[in-house]
Amino acid sequence: MVFSAIPIKRRTVVQHVSTIYARFICRELPLDEAQTDWMLGASSLSCRDIRTQATMPYPDFFSFLERVIASEPSVDLGLRVGARLIPPSLGELGSALLCAPTLQHACRLAETFIPVHVGYIRLQADRHADGLTLNFVELADLKNTRRFQIEVLLLLVQNLIEAVTGQPFDHGEFRFPYPLPDNHSVYPEYFHSPARFSSRFAAVDIPHHYLTLPSPFYDPIAWDNFQLTLKARKHQLQIHDHKPYCRQVLQVLNERGDVLPCVGETARRLNMTERSLSRHLKGEGSSYRALRNRLVLERAQFYLRHTDLSVDAIAGQLGYQDYSSFRRVFKKWIGCTPTTYRNGGGNR
Repeated sequence: MVFSAIPIKRRTVVQHVSTIYARFICRELPLDEAQTDWMLGASSLSCRDIRTQATMPYPDFFSFLERVIASEPSVDLGLRVGARLIPPSLGELGSALLCAPTLQHACRLAETFIPVHVGYIRLQADRHADGLTLNFVELADLKNTRRFQIEVLLLLVQNLIEAVTGQPFDHGEFRFPYPLPDNHSVYPEYFHSPARFSSRFAAVDIPHHYLTLPSPFYDPIAWDNFQLTLKARKHQLQIHDHKPYCRQVLQVLNERGDVLPCVGETARRLNMTERSLSRHLKGEGSSYRALRNRLVLERAQFYLRHTDLSVDAIAGQLGYQDYSSFRRVFKKWIGCTPTTYRNGGGNR
């Protein structure tokens, strides 16, 4: 199955979105298994996939959301879903934002790494004397899903601010890039600061005093580790922007932790045959083995540089049953043993 992306205003590849959003939609309406399968329409996904998989292709989520909006009369669905989402709903990015030293650090991180979570929104953080304005620039035509997605996005921002600061976010401002909606009277029940409509972008004005409050979730080790992980993810996205199949494979591999799936399982996850996947990767100048080996190497280097795990423990973490095999492979890749690399030798 080849997924066709919605229209994009710049050259990019829209790939996956967390299934958390679909799960919350199903819970809020609520939708049973048969109704969920119907809403998924012509996609290859089922209700079971939504419950068990970490992500879904964005075109499938977009069509699912369009069908939900067309079929269900609830005009408050975006507000209800957004109010229930917590920062970790954003995956590694959300966890990193929570453990930042201050909200100001979190906003800077979000501006840099939002493409890791969503490819069709760009965040522009404008600093000024009174604080900071977060502008969310849409890079795709969201069509009739726009209001839902903007409501969820801005409520997630509010939930992050209040989690980090421990205060109601009642001295800022929310700006919405659409006219006054029919349900505008309920917005104050969800948004704790005033709302303004028909703005150029979706935006949040954050006064300075919120930005400098220390976060109770600050963890310097986790903060540093999340930044390294996000940098690696963003680098992968940039490299493979013109290689969609390589990028999709890396997406699947990154979802699975350190013990990586075989090529057959990965192909099934992408709704294609193993032969077809291998052909597409070859056309992009790569292979499943090369992508898998590179990811294992990156993780091995990370554990050696940033943890105190023994070499054998790292080998086990990466799925090696024969620890000596891990040492041989690492030396072949890097030109030195894992211990020598940890001590500052080899190609870093």
